[in-house]
Amino acid sequence: MIYWRECFILKPDTGSTAWKDSLDIAKNLSSKTNPIGTCLWFNTNTLYGKQSKTEKNKEYYKFGSGAYNEVVEKVVIGDHTFFRITGY
Repeated sequence: MIYWRECFILKPDTGSTAWKDSLDIAKNLSSKTNPIGTCLWFNTNTLYGKQSKTEKNKEYYKFGSGAYNEVVEKVVIGDHTFFRITGY
């Protein structure tokens, strides 16, 4: 018997370059550089711009409809902004 959830399990292309690159990184993590530092979250640059503000030379980010949190680390790579807020 095949269950519904088994029909939708992801089946990665293990022959793809992306898969091979990911596997290489996982196997050799200690010798790889980490371009995002200790950032814990990321968004597209567009969404980050909509959810952030700058006041008195400090940047703040708002998750959804919550309060703004001070951004203590931020790295922009291509179309994505990686960031970490105070307390994390």
